[in-house]
Amino acid sequence: HGVVVKMLSDELGYTPEEMHEALKFHFLRDESRKLPTVKSTADLSTVEFESYLTQIRQWAAIELNTSIPLPNEVEF
Repeated sequence: HGVVVKMLSDELGYTPEEMHEALKFHFLRDESRKLPTVKSTADLSTVEFESYLTQIRQWAAIELNTSIPLPNEVEF
């Protein structure tokens, strides 16, 4: 998750905190209630979190022409 947020914040000129909030708003917004809410990434299951990251990677590839590596593709 840190790689995703860091790459996109660098690419788009946001702080990591701003980017994290923007991604949550874009991908985790629940408008099924009268008052829309945004889920916390801390409350996501492992499957939900991986789906969230997959959606971000696909969005970044299509909208920003940016490839975000998978965890096993990153060297620390």
